[in-house]
Amino acid sequence: MVFEELLNFPEDVIEQWIKPYAELSGWPPKVGIDGVPTDRWRYLLSLKPLSWWQSGEWVKCKGSLSIHDLSDGSRDSIVKMALAYLTGAKNEYSISMSDMGERLDKISEYLQTHKKLPCSPILYEGVDGLSVADGNHRLCMLYIFQGYFKLPIPEQMQVLVDKEIEYWIYRPVQNVG
Repeated sequence: MVFEELLNFPEDVIEQWIKPYAELSGWPPKVGIDGVPTDRWRYLLSLKPLSWWQSGEWVKCKGSLSIHDLSDGSRDSIVKMALAYLTGAKNEYSISMSDMGERLDKISEYLQTHKKLPCSPILYEGVDGLSVADGNHRLCMLYIFQGYFKLPIPEQMQVLVDKEIEYWIYRPVQNVG
């Protein structure tokens, strides 16, 4: 599959984020009258037009990524996922993602064994911080393991994991949306 519309995307970002969805939903995405992709792509691409994704640059980073570096929306999503997972709280994530617990369990097992994330989260620069394009579940489990949430966590999750992670940041040129 060729992604001519995303020539500025690193192969790693395409392989782990775009390609799996393209294989399920087709590529390139259909575009609405607002210039934003339609269907599933609308939200996978964070309500941004392809031109926004084509205009910037990608940077691979290695270091600590604090939950406080994230945008309000991304932080809120991760906190709600963690609350649903750790306390059984009912919220939009526990209700709409029937496999959320299983997905988080798989990441937990990987972290317990390897002490690092299975692959790099994909973020983009926004007005109020870094927004997560792909990797909410991974970051949720990382922050649980790092003790960010002041909640009881299962003993098997009380494992030291690498504080430094690799992650991708997209830096847009045009600040659309």
